Amino acid sequence: MRKPPQIEDYQQITEDICKIFSERLKALKDERSLTLEGIADIIGTSRQSVVYYAMGDRLPSIPVLICIATMFATSVDYLLGVSNERGCDKHDN
Repeated sequence: MRKPPQIEDYQQITEDICKIFSERLKALKDERSLTLEGIADIIGTSRQSVVYYAMGDRLPSIPVLICIATMFATSVDYLLGVSNERGCDKHDN
């Protein structure tokens, strides 16, 4: 039987996701020649929040995460490191 994750596991996973998100956000920002302030203006959040995301200190809320993914035409899965595929598949539901 598989052992359930411990709180330490969740903390490490969260740190890993923050690091991946930070790296991918900075790479996408640089590709588009955007500033952190520019990203904040586009997605409608504070510059300080975007600085926290870029530093890997915090993850955005789900609505902000979706805005960032949409802005860069990528998937939330890519931003969080679930997938290495940058493209965003559109499914008709």
